[in-house]
Amino acid sequence: MQPENDYHGIIVNVSQSDKRIFPRLEILSSRTIIPGILILYKINIRPANLEETINHLQQNMRGKLFYAHLYRNDELIVIFKYRIFKASPDKTTWQEVLAYGRSLHIPSFWLDFSPCRFEDEQF
Repeated sequence: MQPENDYHGIIVNVSQSDKRIFPRLEILSSRTIIPGILILYKINIRPANLEETINHLQQNMRGKLFYAHLYRNDELIVIFKYRIFKASPDKTTWQEVLAYGRSLHIPSFWLDFSPCRFEDEQF
């Protein structure tokens, strides 16, 4: 069980240029979407490491079509290569981040920030 003030995050393996980043993260679980190609990682981030982790993920982001998201309580942080957005799990707060993602030609169905609450985690 992780401390309540920690953040969790979802990262897709192909979103990161340098795969050596993954052993440096605290991986809680993973889910294979396409065997040998696409893996989702659920990570844990301690508040003291939040800014450093965000910077590493953003700098290592493969390109503008990828993102990662972190969450805790009523916080949602979406990290793109060139922008970071702060919102909440309430989808009505996502307009700006969704508009930005669509401006990058990311299909709307890819702009899914689930889970974005601990209670919604399934892996």
